[in-house]
Amino acid sequence: MNPSSGGFDFAAEGGVGRPFVLLYERASDGDFARHVYEQLSPKTRTILVRSPAITDDNWSGLTQELLEALRARGLRQASFVAFGAACSLVQNVCLSEAKLVRTAVFVDGASRAHPSLLSRFLDKIERALPLGLPLRLAHRGFDSRSFLQRIRCPALVVASHHASAAARADASEMAARMPTAWGLELGAEGAAKELGELVLAFSDVPARCPQKNSGGAAAGAR
Repeated sequence: MNPSSGGFDFAAEGGVGRPFVLLYERASDGDFARHVYEQLSPKTRTILVRSPAITDDNWSGLTQELLEALRARGLRQASFVAFGAACSLVQNVCLSEAKLVRTAVFVDGASRAHPSLLSRFLDKIERALPLGLPLRLAHRGFDSRSFLQRIRCPALVVASHHASAAARADASEMAARMPTAWGLELGAEGAAKELGELVLAFSDVPARCPQKNSGGAAAGAR
């Protein structure tokens, strides 16, 4: 176990080569993330990071803490794999420090961390209205949906077999609205091994002018 850095726990680090950062939120996705770490670390430098609970109040500060901790480890560029609510932090990194992100993989991703039932209800109304919902109250929580078109690194949006209907809806929207994103679904068996292979293959997608195709899978990732 590596020492904590601010609110983050650097749970494991191993391997050599191109760096991969696996980020998950405390109390969720830890087993899955560690299994993927075990797939990647024998083949490349892999850093497993556990985030504190992400809220509407702390997401900005957590993003800065994460960036400082990664810089302290000498990372100038890395491929990121984020799980669940932690996807919101990596999306914010993509927006604020684009040069740091070589590729991004969002697993059961969310454009917001822990949206409320009210927010989900308003989402459905927004999708039904031609002009959206101008009366939605402003809030200070992170919501990447208005900025997805600005995330230009190669991105892979992955749904696991146990993803909720809400997570699948978020994943579909993210894959459709990010200019250089592809969507895939993992099988029910051997998901960690499959994801590890996908992450490594996807890291070879050209960073400049990656070609998004209508089939939804990146060349080299399948």
